[in-house]
Amino acid sequence: MVEEGAAVFVCGHSSYTDRDVIDAAFFRGELDSIWRDLLRGVECENQSGDAEMDDAIIDSAVEKFRYDHDLITAEETEQWLEARGLTMDDFGEYFARHYWKDKVTGNVRSGATDYVSAPDEMRALRPLNVSMGLLLENISPRLRARGGVHQAAPDKDPALRIKMIDEAGELRIPFTTGILLGI
Repeated sequence: MVEEGAAVFVCGHSSYTDRDVIDAAFFRGELDSIWRDLLRGVECENQSGDAEMDDAIIDSAVEKFRYDHDLITAEETEQWLEARGLTMDDFGEYFARHYWKDKVTGNVRSGATDYVSAPDEMRALRPLNVSMGLLLENISPRLRARGGVHQAAPDKDPALRIKMIDEAGELRIPFTTGILLGI
């Protein structure tokens, strides 16, 4: 398990902590949609009241997650969670948030609107969100060339995105990705 504030990766002579990664993502605006999604899930869960969850849907989601992450046994799942500083309760709460986020419809608003102004206990939930992601979008550098659709988007450099996905894999960070077809 990596302690909070410990280096999660090193580049050259510089080391970076989990906090550095989150701050950089916030600065680049990459945290906004993830943060809003997390807050919506928490608020949907709060609004669910005493309603019962459909255990079959939760079990199916857990099974899919375990399959996607090659976690065949309960012991492997527990070791995977422990390596990330998570508990089985955190794991269950993740799926509960996603269940209620899908079930609660209508306008759902939470009190905190952005990561910086959110209370510490809300920001502490972010590392407990079991999976993160980055859309690869494409693997062609020509889209960043002059006149290309990604000309003014240095963060869409395929080499950088592939490197980030590789680093997530090396660190065993659960990561969802995809390629956008049709550009």
